[in-house]
Amino acid sequence: MQGTVSIWMCHGSLMKLWRIFGQVQNKETDCKFVLCPVCGNKTRTKIQEDTEMKNFPLYCPKCKKETLINVQDMKITLAVSK
Repeated sequence: MQGTVSIWMCHGSLMKLWRIFGQVQNKETDCKFVLCPVCGNKTRTKIQEDTEMKNFPLYCPKCKKETLINVQDMKITLAVSK
């Protein structure tokens, strides 16, 4: 029975460390999800401060639309289609 108790205590400690590590990692990288320009929901694409994209095909899993975007200095604009 003592082995079981120590495993649970170890698991709890690991979960606390995991939460702390996740918070520290997010503060250092400053990533954010790109929002869909059609419906406004989160997409599966993340950008950082130094991310630059030109004519990137952004796909939204909710509305199932694909939109061309440009990203520079954390600013997202729609790409002009010809």
